[in-house]
Amino acid sequence: MEGVLWKWTNYWNGWQQRWFVLDKGILTYYKSQEEVNQGCKGSVKVAACEIVVHQTDPKRLDLVIPSEQHFYLRASTAQERQQWLVALGSSKAAQQKASGGEALPGGIQYNVRLKKSELRLYCDLLMQQVHTIKTSAGNDTAKMDEAAELLRATCDTFINTLEDCMRIADANFTYELPHQEVRDSALPHEEAAHGAGPPVIPKPLHKRASAERPRRKSASSSGPPGPDAFPEVSIPTDQPSLPSNGTRRQVNTFFSTMEPSFVHLSQKWGNAMPTPQFLDSCQAVLPVFDSLSATAFAPVKMDIQGNINKLRARYDSDQSQFSNLFGMVQQELEQGTTTARNSATDALLWLKRALQFIHAFLCEVHSGKHTLADCASTAYAKTLKCHHGWVVRGVFTVALRALPDFETFVMGLAPTLQDAQHQDYKRQLFVDCGEYIDALKSVLDSSNDYYVSHDLEPGS
Repeated sequence: MEGVLWKWTNYWNGWQQRWFVLDKGILTYYKSQEEVNQGCKGSVKVAACEIVVHQTDPKRLDLVIPSEQHFYLRASTAQERQQWLVALGSSKAAQQKASGGEALPGGIQYNVRLKKSELRLYCDLLMQQVHTIKTSAGNDTAKMDEAAELLRATCDTFINTLEDCMRIADANFTYELPHQEVRDSALPHEEAAHGAGPPVIPKPLHKRASAERPRRKSASSSGPPGPDAFPEVSIPTDQPSLPSNGTRRQVNTFFSTMEPSFVHLSQKWGNAMPTPQFLDSCQAVLPVFDSLSATAFAPVKMDIQGNINKLRARYDSDQSQFSNLFGMVQQELEQGTTTARNSATDALLWLKRALQFIHAFLCEVHSGKHTLADCASTAYAKTLKCHHGWVVRGVFTVALRALPDFETFVMGLAPTLQDAQHQDYKRQLFVDCGEYIDALKSVLDSSNDYYVSHDLEPGS
């Protein structure tokens, strides 16, 4: 690949236009295309670099050789930057594969951290390219074809980087995955037997310590857990519920410390659905994906966050008119713009569908199923699968393989290590989860009823 990139030189000269050529794993740059025959100004071996995407500038990328050299580069457009990122990543992966997976300098921990950062980069690129295809479908065929070609290359590079991660792990770690059977298919399979041993205590979702709060009254479906729910805990079904009615809560869970929560929304507002509280409640549930797999579910989080941002921007444009969630949809109904690009109607539709997936997944877990891949696969088939094309379905299939075992997920929902080690933690988590499921269902029922009554739900 070759083309123009802007290179940062110094504070005196700033950004300077240069002609870059990527060939056989070497990135070389010249003063201009016309002066290629006069010799290069510099070069770098791509395999030795970290490829860093700038957090705020959509056109910039950096090549970093730790403790040695930095290349600060800038493309003319965000699309050109994507093309260079794919080309550089593919070249780097091909070089490392050709070298037989030799270890990079810097030690095992450095190499693993480097590969994780690359995977996050490719996840972001995949999500952007899928979004481009979705928004271009039927409107701009040339743009869609270009994005599809980039998507193919990004998928290849993503898979190569995953293979590099596995080579590093196989060469340096002896590990075992309890409770989980790894297969090539995302279809439900038999539950793996639980092994013995102490529970794994992962990093908590909430970094701040949560103050103890009064116990909420649980919903009807969240009574004492039965023998099949959270099977690591053996609790008689006739055991009385945990202390409530004025006594202070002894153990907290992810659901009890969530602020705000759909539980508060349904209890206080019913079907009124205030916009800021609804969007804040959607935001508060996103960390559950970190407990599943922060990297694998990064595209899902990005999609949900994007729809939250669209609705929040519309709300901020006229807070009094759009104080009720359905107010912005009602305006688009009256104006006939519900199907317009980036409409609030479409953003709320996809946000509602994502919440339906979360609800279905939690219902599967709450029912006593032990294998998270089964729970997620069943929930996806019930909710999102019919709305996705083969590309997004493939991304979800990859994400299923990265799910942790049941015990790790359950303990990851503990706000603090003290909560995770409390004797009543799992039982309280079951109760809080059931209460949250009921509240979320109430919110979803209101949204679904509104969309169906106004013929806004395709296929309804």
